[in-house]
Amino acid sequence: MLKYFQLEGKFPQRKQDIPGQIIIHIAQQLCVQESAYASYDWTGRTQKRHRSHIRSLLGFRISTSADAIKITEWLSSHALLGENRQFDRLKEVVYERYRDLKIEPPEPKSIDRLIRSAVWTKPAFCIHREYGNNKNQGHERRPIA
Repeated sequence: MLKYFQLEGKFPQRKQDIPGQIIIHIAQQLCVQESAYASYDWTGRTQKRHRSHIRSLLGFRISTSADAIKITEWLSSHALLGENRQFDRLKEVVYERYRDLKIEPPEPKSIDRLIRSAVWTKPAFCIHREYGNNKNQGHERRPIA
């Protein structure tokens, strides 16, 4: 999990996410059987403790809902969003942002929702940014008779 997190900036979701070649290589380095990997419990306390140690070692923290809001706002203003909006590319950008901020990203479903939210709010965000401070520009106030 450590090497995967270092490379990807996130933890693997399933055992199958880690390539077999990497499992073989690490097993050889540790002088253990490759089959030891198959017995690793991905849902238990040990896995949670390992994740905690990895985050601590690498200086990461768990994401919060406030982080998701900030990253949604950041993505809404990102130039890439105005281009072709390729969902997979936007996912890469979001994961890179989490990695740069040293925050463990949320589950993939949450990342997908975050991106859809940013895409959906993009027009409103731009309109507010461009015209928000000039609401009455060009319009004179008239007294009510």
